[in-house]
Amino acid sequence: MEGISTPVPLPDMLCYARNILLQVLLYQWKSGWDSANTGRLILELLPVPSHKHHKWTRFEIMFFSEHGPFATYFHRFHLRSADLCSCREVDSRIHFATACPLTS
Repeated sequence: MEGISTPVPLPDMLCYARNILLQVLLYQWKSGWDSANTGRLILELLPVPSHKHHKWTRFEIMFFSEHGPFATYFHRFHLRSADLCSCREVDSRIHFATACPLTS
């Protein structure tokens, strides 16, 4: 029986190949994420990209991505003339969550 090898079942080979491909893709994703200039807060919250599903609410997504109802967001797209809150401070997500007397 010398020279005869046991064949590896095809499903096992496909599973192995899929896992290797997933590791390569996640590595490339992480490398691109680390070298990007935007999304730093999200990087601090989720330092390692993954396919794990995060059950964030719509508000949390808007807050952490800075795509929420903040004057700085609207001002950036020229939808408001100023980026100020009603309390006369720059209206950002951090201001909204920590410093604004109107939301405390």
